[in-house]
Amino acid sequence: MTQQIDFYHHVRDPLGFACKLASTVMGKGQRLLVLLPDSASLARLDELLWTWQPTSFIPHCTLDHPHAAETPVLLSTQLPAGAVPAPVLLNLSLGVPEGYARFERLLEIVGEDPSSLARARQVARAYKAAGLAAVYHDMTGR
Repeated sequence: MTQQIDFYHHVRDPLGFACKLASTVMGKGQRLLVLLPDSASLARLDELLWTWQPTSFIPHCTLDHPHAAETPVLLSTQLPAGAVPAPVLLNLSLGVPEGYARFERLLEIVGEDPSSLARARQVARAYKAAGLAAVYHDMTGR
């Protein structure tokens, strides 16, 4: 059951910030599933996770990869039907993912553009209607 939702809004570079969050979650010894809207976005994030920091590496693979069970950061365009593979979900899917309540913690990144902000308001209303409270982090200028 979801215990915490964090919205990071007014993010200048959402995919770059996703790498930072992935690194932070991994650094705390937790696993993370990143939900993306499509395979092109997944490929962009996959590449960025390899090159984000010149002196660091964020171990990651797709959810269906043979090494997924041992990998701290997983990438997917859909949530698994069965047990969740990680306690933390980073939702970049542009909507409310069906089955999100199975994750302990949800992370939402919101860009600076009006369409991202409007989408985030809809998502936040859906979480609130489900009885969940969110914490909002203003990332303006970061």
